[in-house]
Amino acid sequence: MSVPAPVPHLQRSLRRFDIMAMGVAAVISFDVIGQIATGGGQAVIWIAVIAVAFLVPYALVFAETGAAFPQEGGPYVWVEVAFGRPAAVLTTMFYWVTNPVWLGGSLVFVAAGAWDGFVLPLGSGTVADYAFKLVFIWAAILTAVVSLRRGKWITTAGAGAKVLALAFFTGTAVAYGIQHGFRGLQGTGFSPTGVGFLALVPVLLFAFVGFEAPNAAGDEMLAPQRDVPVAIGVSGAIATCCYLLPVLAISRPPRPAASPASAASWMPPGWSSGSTATGAGRC
Repeated sequence: MSVPAPVPHLQRSLRRFDIMAMGVAAVISFDVIGQIATGGGQAVIWIAVIAVAFLVPYALVFAETGAAFPQEGGPYVWVEVAFGRPAAVLTTMFYWVTNPVWLGGSLVFVAAGAWDGFVLPLGSGTVADYAFKLVFIWAAILTAVVSLRRGKWITTAGAGAKVLALAFFTGTAVAYGIQHGFRGLQGTGFSPTGVGFLALVPVLLFAFVGFEAPNAAGDEMLAPQRDVPVAIGVSGAIATCCYLLPVLAISRPPRPAASPASAASWMPPGWSSGSTATGAGRC
């Protein structure tokens, strides 16, 4: 099957920075960082291994494919050209089927819980609770269907907020470690294990997918052949740092059998006793 012609009414407005921001927004996910960090020191090793063994070849494949076939539709077009429309339809269905489950399921409940706990009380099963969830879902849908000429700024703002939040978290942990010492890293097990592999690698594989998402807007890019490979490379490096550094910052050794008083003596002021900050203390 021949490559489809460009869609005539679309306006090319996505520059290299916009493509990079779309990749960062698609890949970095706050809700998996805590789960990854439960692996302790070996989580850092597995992040590095997956980045080299999976992320690099994965990024190279989609950098090449996105530059060679920069048509609107991305993965749908690639499968259609190679295997025909039925295979493309089936692939796209499986590619996107998790999004409504994620958006209308776990994500909206996490957002409602955060709003209820830190902004304004919503209650459970109340009119305010349902209203918040409906507004949240439809706001997310509208940001997805709005023209990228305007909507790209929403994606860019989201990507920037994710990176800045993780950088702030990591920076405060490092600052505390410089002031009080990096004691939490002492005794942290960095040796990979089979249990760690089974627990962490599936989550990490899920966490590192999404770099092909910007290619779905190929006809809205100014210079996809030139910009897609560079944007994927930069966004891949940013995503790796945004997973690796915060996980390292909250890594801690196994909890010692100590009294609450002795444990509290090396906690940062106002922090809970869940994990450590760059090995500096429990955060």
